[in-house]
Amino acid sequence: MTKNKKPFFLFLFTLFLTLLLALPWVSAQEPPKPKPQAWQIEGIVAALDDSHDEVKKYAFKKLAKYETKDLKLVVNKSEDIAQKVAEILNDDKVDPWVRVSAAEALYNLGETGAQYIPEILNFLKDETVDSGVRGWAARALGNLGKARVQYIPEILNILKDETIDSEVRVSAANILINLGESGAIYAPEIANILQDKTVNSRVRGSAADILGNLGEVGAIYAPEIANILQDKTVSSRLRKSMARALGNFGKAGAIYIPEILNILQDKTVDLGCLLTRS
Repeated sequence: MTKNKKPFFLFLFTLFLTLLLALPWVSAQEPPKPKPQAWQIEGIVAALDDSHDEVKKYAFKKLAKYETKDLKLVVNKSEDIAQKVAEILNDDKVDPWVRVSAAEALYNLGETGAQYIPEILNFLKDETVDSGVRGWAARALGNLGKARVQYIPEILNILKDETIDSEVRVSAANILINLGESGAIYAPEIANILQDKTVNSRVRGSAADILGNLGEVGAIYAPEIANILQDKTVSSRLRKSMARALGNFGKAGAIYIPEILNILQDKTVDLGCLLTRS
């Protein structure tokens, strides 16, 4: 009689899923960026004032080659650049993809661009602007240091606003993923977004990711996350976000391994989607 190998295969499959969700994902280190010379920064600043959008785009490309801390070595230039970048970002006459480059530049300028957070938030709410451009602008908020913490309530409002494009809301959610203790007091609001079935599934998945990174505070909502994980009416992608959040909870999430096992045996679930990291 042939021995049934299914339980052993299932064990290996589950082990693979657990490791996949738990392992730290490390990207290769990038080579160090070059040190800027004063004349190079002067040229970039001048190019940002050029009337041709392609010249501005080229200037942003050059700017991205330098570290923020090195820009600060050139007296006051990082502040000057941040101001000019913000002006370009808010100029609706400028080509949308140049504005994307402006948002990336703010991201790279880090805390130097922090004073422009209110302007970026207003920009995110502007439905006349392409959602892809606003999504990139949202990324800039994620690199503006501790200054962004005071604007968490406004970012959460964007997350909850159904009139704002879902792509923008997901980008806004990604800003909150690594808040740590500073985001703990907002866990109930984030959990409400997660559990609201009328909310876009990608936004709900991002809310799960946020809770998954809040440690013990987020783990309080493990039962609610497990319920969504078992809900066959939601997408495999959303269920994947729930599995990832439970994996981040450590011991608090380990008790839901049987539920994950059930999903692995469910032929209606897209396992390829469930097992991919992104």
